[in-house]
Amino acid sequence: MNQRVFVRRLIYDLKRRYGQSVGVYQNVAAAPVDTTTGQRTTTRVKYQLRRAVVIPKQLNVVQLFTQPFNHAAGRQFAFGGFFAKELHTLLIDGRDLPPGVVITPETEFDFNGKRYEANNIEDLAGIAYLVLVKRCEGTPRDAVFDPPLFDSLRFTQTADAQII
Repeated sequence: MNQRVFVRRLIYDLKRRYGQSVGVYQNVAAAPVDTTTGQRTTTRVKYQLRRAVVIPKQLNVVQLFTQPFNHAAGRQFAFGGFFAKELHTLLIDGRDLPPGVVITPETEFDFNGKRYEANNIEDLAGIAYLVLVKRCEGTPRDAVFDPPLFDSLRFTQTADAQII
């Protein structure tokens, strides 16, 4: 069997078993800075992928202590801390993306109600993308509202009646 066909079948099977909905955000254009407010308006396009494979997260815990306490051997550390970086690996089928869309380092992802940014991107010969994403802590999510279908329907027929 052709290796390309085998990889496509494998990706399809993984999407069926472990796929979940993922939002992909790409910057389209950045307007110049508004001189009155000093803010830049960025236009983004959201693509909703029905199924992308989200490989379980890897939680890296990093110890951070100040320099004077590192030299005090045998003493308990009085100050310092831990912080965790939440990492996931996404497997995105190339056929799920619209034509012409390429995953770049500026691409952001949204799943499980959290925002992630691309950390490392591997293009698998145009078949799929293997993306290592890191959670964006403290960044506000964009206000994107996806209305349900019944909110976007417009009724065009009218009925006239006489009251007797």
